[in-house]
Amino acid sequence: MRHLRQNAPESIVPIPALETPALTGHTARAHHDELLAGVSINPQRRDAIDELHRCADAGAVLVKVLPNAKQFDPANPRYKDYDRALAERKLPFLSHVGYEFSLIGKNQSVGDPDRLRPALDEGVTVIAAHACSYGVLPYKKFLPTRRDLVQRYPRFYAAISALTLPNRMRMLLRLRTYPEVHKRFLFGTDYPLSVFHAVAWGRVALGTLRNIIKTTNHFDRQVEVCRGLTLGFRSIGDLLTPASASPRG
Repeated sequence: MRHLRQNAPESIVPIPALETPALTGHTARAHHDELLAGVSINPQRRDAIDELHRCADAGAVLVKVLPNAKQFDPANPRYKDYDRALAERKLPFLSHVGYEFSLIGKNQSVGDPDRLRPALDEGVTVIAAHACSYGVLPYKKFLPTRRDLVQRYPRFYAAISALTLPNRMRMLLRLRTYPEVHKRFLFGTDYPLSVFHAVAWGRVALGTLRNIIKTTNHFDRQVEVCRGLTLGFRSIGDLLTPASASPRG
């Protein structure tokens, strides 16, 4: 976790599927110097808003969702109160973008980042996973949408997770040519999926490539690949608000 320790006051490892507020709080407290808890709360749940507040009270600092796999549309107006609760608790909203391959995706259309606008309109800090890459090589369907979201919404960010995967690495190569928006990119890996070094071949110095190949830690390798390709990024820790600073109104 060298990057996170060097660039943020603490190491941050989102855990997107903690089942209960009690477990969230216990885990976060037990490893408070190394870990901050992220939770996955499906807005279709009848108790979604109450669960969101319970998890925030227990120490959660981020909410992650996978609309394709969970079969919901983030732009559905029925989730407006959910979005408002996220904004109230200052919980960043991390959403999968593009095709879903790792889990079963029943409705791939809800992976469109354009469907994240309602949350942004409610004042939520939104993080689009995989830098808005579509996930079907070489199609870069969402480039215009990402560009517009960056321009319109100061609370919109994109995580660089999974960009070394063969089906998303074309986006990585494209993004490195837009240094003016790198400040909106956040570090991520899509762990436990692999971090590939093929994208760096022929594009970085041999010494740098050797270091990348020898680096076995997923997080450190992601840092080395992206830095070698001059893709700038920030720590997600820059966006997080401690739960104690975002009490329920």
